[in-house]
Amino acid sequence: MPKINKYINTIEWHWKQYNGRDLEDMYDFVDVYRKVYQKDFIEPLEVDFVFIDEKNLIYADLELNDLEKSHNKVLIAINILLEKFGFCQILDEDFKEYISRKGFNICNWEILPQGEEIWDILGHRKYYPPKEGEKRKRASFESYRITTLINKKPKEKYVGINGFQDYLVFIFDDICVLETQKYGNATYVVKKEKWKSASMLTKVELLNSDFIVDRIIHNEIWKSKIDNIL
Repeated sequence: MPKINKYINTIEWHWKQYNGRDLEDMYDFVDVYRKVYQKDFIEPLEVDFVFIDEKNLIYADLELNDLEKSHNKVLIAINILLEKFGFCQILDEDFKEYISRKGFNICNWEILPQGEEIWDILGHRKYYPPKEGEKRKRASFESYRITTLINKKPKEKYVGINGFQDYLVFIFDDICVLETQKYGNATYVVKKEKWKSASMLTKVELLNSDFIVDRIIHNEIWKSKIDNIL
């Protein structure tokens, strides 16, 4: 867009002027304008973060009464927390979970914590790219796996300290299934009586332990393998 004549500031201007036969000092205040590029000023969003020492908790002090108005602030707060800490949760004013756990109990540890990159150990590709022209709705497959396991009616269900963003625990009669909604992972089947110890290991540690029963890749035959095991 063309430049516009924009007010910059006001300065004190001095000059000498003849007053009859003598020079007289003169001064006035002059507005300064300059040709500048056109700009739109975008108001910055301010998000207050509070640290509670006794709870070992950092939270974004936001109200969700009008989510439509606060949407951008919520989005920025979540992205900052994910960038710095890897996960976040939405809590109510009493610091309790805002979203229902839907029958899941809580483990006070991280389920299958981050460790050595398992894809390097196994020599597998993390995922296969879609064929040319192929359309895939990946999110539906993620929810499909969780729904499938819930419909199998597990005896107990657990979620770890990182909430539903990490692996979930489904305990059945003889075995325990560790499943995640995250793309590019796998389903881990472990011995029921050792599920707590197994779930505290990294994936590489689990595969090298006596707790593992099976590891099921997230692919088109995932459902048939789960049906055979359960």
